[in-house]
Amino acid sequence: MLPQNTLSHAHKMKLRWMVIFSTVPLLGVVTAFGIMPQTVLNTTEQKTIIEDIALPVTMESASSTASFWRNERVQRGDTIAELMHRLNVEDSTASNYLLKDKSAASLRQL
Repeated sequence: MLPQNTLSHAHKMKLRWMVIFSTVPLLGVVTAFGIMPQTVLNTTEQKTIIEDIALPVTMESASSTASFWRNERVQRGDTIAELMHRLNVEDSTASNYLLKDKSAASLRQL
């Protein structure tokens, strides 16, 4: 007697595809290790050197004025008053001028 094939053709195809798809990642890992360049470990001798270094003497001048800068991004629709508020500038005279004076109308919207 001949044994009968109990698996259907569709089931065999599904099994073949499952084996193929489960083998592809394994082959990818093997290939990655195969093409990876051989790295050479650092075989040179390392030394630690501690040396005292004399710092140069600086002369501070009394007339030097310090200046500080800060960058702030101006966004669409910002006003100068909002920008001043974000920069923590509290000047009520300038704020009143920007809000109420007719000559400052062009400065209200950036």
